[in-house]
Amino acid sequence: MLEHIPTLGARFDLKKIGDEQNCWQVFWAAVRPRAIAGASLFEGSIHRDDYCIAVQSTDPAIVDAVRSALQGSREFQAVCCPDPFIEMEDCIELPLPRTGRVDSEGNLIGDDKRMSNQVTSPVAAPEDPVSMDVMESASPMRMHPASERTTDLPGADSLEDLAATLKDRFVVHRQGFDRDIWITPKELCDLVEWYGVMVEVGLSHQKTEFSDAALHVRLHNKIHPDEHPILLEGFYIFKSRYAVTMYLQQFMSTPRYADALPDLAGIVGRFHLHFSDVRVTHGEDYSQEERISPDQLWHRLSKIRESFGDELVRALDILKRRREAEQQPAPSQDLVMETAGVYTGEPAADVVSKPRPISEEEKLARAEKKREEEEENERRRQEIARELETQEKRREQQRCIYCGKPLSFGEKRKQLDRHKDCWEFVDEY
Repeated sequence: MLEHIPTLGARFDLKKIGDEQNCWQVFWAAVRPRAIAGASLFEGSIHRDDYCIAVQSTDPAIVDAVRSALQGSREFQAVCCPDPFIEMEDCIELPLPRTGRVDSEGNLIGDDKRMSNQVTSPVAAPEDPVSMDVMESASPMRMHPASERTTDLPGADSLEDLAATLKDRFVVHRQGFDRDIWITPKELCDLVEWYGVMVEVGLSHQKTEFSDAALHVRLHNKIHPDEHPILLEGFYIFKSRYAVTMYLQQFMSTPRYADALPDLAGIVGRFHLHFSDVRVTHGEDYSQEERISPDQLWHRLSKIRESFGDELVRALDILKRRREAEQQPAPSQDLVMETAGVYTGEPAADVVSKPRPISEEEKLARAEKKREEEEENERRRQEIARELETQEKRREQQRCIYCGKPLSFGEKRKQLDRHKDCWEFVDEY
């Protein structure tokens, strides 16, 4: 390790957790790779039952963020040593080998298998469902409270108290799922209205790697304006189907959590309907935000939902029909044979009706609709061409064509072009 660089070591009690693989699973359950972009990672045993994972970064805020994330992790608190952290020089002096790093884009770089498979061990299925209802989230009707999670919210004197409530109530606390905050639009409205005396809402649309207009909802303390605000991101249209795939793959996750992610994130078609990526912001320019009162947020979210148009309606209809089909029992072979008879009735007489004349306004409307469809098709063709070009470059660089991360030695020997767990999102309309 380099001297005088901000460094933090997290100590795990192997008697409690079992082995090093489990240490990494707990670590990545609390810390997102993109949150420690640019950091170097070290690991090793201090003595027989004391295992350490260390983070070193030139940005002190990253080291502080790791400490905060682990302090807020129930899993880490249950398996850490009595003195859970090793500071600066005390950690730098330890002979911990470097196990990898996180590049500027949040990609894990390293040869150790824990860098790519650190949280892929199976976990027991949760006793209760973990999915939030996407159909309810997209509905224009609002009930009070939106869910049990917004019933009798605790008091708060600061945004720090509000952030603690988010971590306590809006994380799915199940084995293998206790990691990310997910909150529906209606729950968010309940939350800001409950704390309306203290909270002022800032709205803005930002261009991100996944969307050209991701909604940012920032909560400001109007009583103490010097307190750093809380930012939530969500409720937007993805750029493409490929962007949906990339978004889901950024979460280092267990398989069961990965299966639940589309519902937790409120993803249907190309839409992201729930809010996540909750973080405290500071040193940013808020002058471009539109400030509104908490009781106006639901009205604004409703307007944004209306702007999604028919594409969201079709996506929800496909999801509804899929759910209905899954609930229907498969027809038995006897029933199929019984209903597959030969129709011997008389054919119905042909009815010839005179076509209704088309007005000039209808002709213009049809022409405009056809033009818009052609433009949309051309845009999607260009997106597909860009995706194929990106995949070809990654294939030449021996990287996974979907997530862009380096392929393992075994995958290269088999001449594979993707990781076994990577998949491509396929739109259904």
